[in-house]
Amino acid sequence: MKTDVRLSTRFLTTQNAHQVGMLVTLDGETPVHRPPVNVALVLDRSGSMTGMPLEAAKDAAARFAAFLTPADRLAVVTFDDTVRTIFGPGPAGTSAAAEAIARVAPGGSTNLSGGWLKGAADSPMEAAPTGAELEEEVEDLRAEAARLEERRFDATDRKYHQAQAVAARDMKVEYARQVRRPRKES
Repeated sequence: MKTDVRLSTRFLTTQNAHQVGMLVTLDGETPVHRPPVNVALVLDRSGSMTGMPLEAAKDAAARFAAFLTPADRLAVVTFDDTVRTIFGPGPAGTSAAAEAIARVAPGGSTNLSGGWLKGAADSPMEAAPTGAELEEEVEDLRAEAARLEERRFDATDRKYHQAQAVAARDMKVEYARQVRRPRKES
């Protein structure tokens, strides 16, 4: 995995408080298979986000949207003093989301809770898997159950053989004690 971190400023003084923006980019291999996701990206477009902060948020949102596939569902919500859904909710994996994100411009004051609530409403908790996905999940679960059962059997078999070995050893020790014990003469 490769990580790139960029800050909105190069130098800070210790005399004053500072607000610093950070863009973190992670590059890595795409998983072979993952379940579909439902996600809502909620972008603050209030006046305080004017300039670099909004551009960084738009860039991050567009990059995230580009990783999604048509099996995923995406909604993009913006908020300032008003809340708007600018994309979806609907299938992801197209350029339409990135185009909608690129058109976001700074606005008025901040209605944070309204943006969050709209994002939550536009993003259902779970994607409904398709028939093929369900069959694949069932097969995976059956294979895992078989592996676990085999491990359990192997562990039980190993314990049985260990118990036999301990019993045989104890019998030998007891026999040796009896053989070495001096006999009483009557």
